[in-house]
Amino acid sequence: DGYDAYAWHMSDVVSGGRTYHAFTANGNGGQLLMAIPELDLAVMFTAGNYQQGIWLYLRDAILAAGIIPAVKRSLPIFQAHRPIARQRRE
Repeated sequence: DGYDAYAWHMSDVVSGGRTYHAFTANGNGGQLLMAIPELDLAVMFTAGNYQQGIWLYLRDAILAAGIIPAVKRSLPIFQAHRPIARQRRE
């Protein structure tokens, strides 16, 4: 039960006792692009789940139980290798 804005659906995903704000663009049958800015995470799902009505539940379960925990375990590695932004010259 999210809010819609500019063809993106905004919702919350709960994982590990934390709530993350997610933005979702979806298509017919379970085609989804989800972004969670707090984790610098973009996830793409492709499916053929037409008229079955369970895809949103499965999407949240897969994201919350599998993908987010895996990304959180990897964050220190990625942050250590993230390039430092160049400072602007005045």
